Amino acid sequence: GYAMHSNECLPICHLPRLHPQAAAKGRGPLRLALLTGAAAVLAWTAQPAAAQQQSAQRSGLMIEEITVTARKREENLQEVPLSITAFSRAQVERLNLSTLKDVAKFTPGLIFAEGLAPGDPRPSIRGQSNPRAASRPSVGIFTDGIPIGVGTGLNTQSLDIERIEVVRGPQSVQFGRDVLSGAGNYVARRPSTEAIAGEIDALYGTGDRIDLKARVNVPINDIFAVSLAARTYDFDGYYETSSTGVGTTPATATAGIPLGTETADAVAASGIAKLGERGSAYLRISY
Repeated sequence: GYAMHSNECLPICHLPRLHPQAAAKGRGPLRLALLTGAAAVLAWTAQPAAAQQQSAQRSGLMIEEITVTARKREENLQEVPLSITAFSRAQVERLNLSTLKDVAKFTPGLIFAEGLAPGDPRPSIRGQSNPRAASRPSVGIFTDGIPIGVGTGLNTQSLDIERIEVVRGPQSVQFGRDVLSGAGNYVARRPSTEAIAGEIDALYGTGDRIDLKARVNVPINDIFAVSLAARTYDFDGYYETSSTGVGTTPATATAGIPLGTETADAVAASGIAKLGERGSAYLRISY
């Protein structure tokens, strides 16, 4: 006979028919037949799983392993018992994640809203937000575990980022205050002692959007290494007025602040010293 399992027909081992008296005297043959049938079914069931695993290994389609430090130690994202959305450096570059507003587009449960001005960001996680503009938000934003403040600082352009982690749920034990609904942590990229390396990234888009990024890594020896990264960003906005030629909002027209214009300049210098089994010392200065 045959049985359907995982869309495949599996043969069923025929069990010998035993006379009731023979079954009462000894059930050895019956038990042996049952074990043989179970082993045959398990063998046929394991074949598709093994074939899929071998096919995935041949094609190179493996789950990317992302290391997170949401609990103040390095752990595999798949093994952390927290609700975390993490972006590796490759994902940050591919998705062009620069601000918290960009991160919110790809993070379930994270909503980024603004008040009357760009300097009034109001992020929230799982609907827990503070509606008052003068109050501190319920989502804390950090760089290497250090809070970056409130106001405009919550949505600044990022620079030289290795990983972005968004943790949902109260995180006061790990991050302190202002993390009632969750926390976002930007993990900076460390210098490398392997080789001298440099990279330049340039972008030009609609509205005279210009984004230039550069980074250089210089190992001093097998123990010390330094890196320097810089970025300049400029965007002229989407609207223009007939009087000034630049876009202005009603609230800021008297102050002469263009509507939608974004300008940012940043520089970051980092140094690392490997101390062997004792760990490493890391210093980063950014502006």
